Amino acid sequence: MQLNLHYLKQKNWNLLWPLHIGDLCVYKYADTYQRARILELPDVSNTAIIKAIKLTLKLIDEGSIISSVKSDELYVCADKFKDFPAQAINIRLTGVVPFDNERTWDTKATKTVQQWIMSDIKKNECV
Repeated sequence: MQLNLHYLKQKNWNLLWPLHIGDLCVYKYADTYQRARILELPDVSNTAIIKAIKLTLKLIDEGSIISSVKSDELYVCADKFKDFPAQAINIRLTGVVPFDNERTWDTKATKTVQQWIMSDIKKNECV
């Protein structure tokens, strides 16, 4: 919430340049400003093409990976937002597969697991 309010003010829009893989930045996605990390970036020697570079980001508080992001849509992440831990984590359960051996879980199974996790968080008062 604070991040979005901060970047709603145009005076806080400082374009991120130069770009490096692993850089933490801010990107507007689905009408909200979100922290992101650069995952893929083409080799660039001509710094005059700042707007033309397409790269791949990971939204670190949501977990989504976004491709074909234009470099002129990335902002410097203000220091006050850098130390807050990423809110999305990648979890894998070894040896657990969907019942029908498909590659993806059906919606009902996904929602059930989400409910288990959320009820455990509420029960243990995790934030």
